[in-house]
Amino acid sequence: ARSPAGPFQPESGRIFGRVLNPKGEPAAGRPVHVMLTPRGGNRTSTTDADGRFEQRDLAPGKYHVSTKPEPAEWQALGLESQASGAEWMSQETVVLEAGAEVELELGVAPRDPIRVHGKLTSGASSVDALLQWVPERDDGYNRSRYTSSHDGVYEILLGDHFVNHATQALA
Repeated sequence: ARSPAGPFQPESGRIFGRVLNPKGEPAAGRPVHVMLTPRGGNRTSTTDADGRFEQRDLAPGKYHVSTKPEPAEWQALGLESQASGAEWMSQETVVLEAGAEVELELGVAPRDPIRVHGKLTSGASSVDALLQWVPERDDGYNRSRYTSSHDGVYEILLGDHFVNHATQALA
């Protein structure tokens, strides 16, 4: 016999945390995307004045959480606006158990960073591209970092978990 309340519903979970901007300060008004995979829908929230975000009532599963500055945020920081905004894109992958809570900090500068820089060329010509660094043994989303080249030149600061990294140029 079925319960009048309907089928059993697993206890929902929560993903919350804070986002830092490229200068290491709380990123107020930043969109944060929480996406259940595969193809489970995307929820977006906006950080508060302290850079905090929260998504409640989440079903158990694997989530990709991402954020990147918008042109207005670059301008407010006194930085040149980046067309793609991907230079400071931050992503994490979270496996959320039923009823669990996971706290994240996105955009944190790496400890003892590794400076990676260079110039992309094709023959004698400079190439502009979006570059992605993915740590070894990773799913492609967790802790990936992005930068784009301008006139072929790129530079990024990576944490030590990127020492053995794969790079991929995305057109």
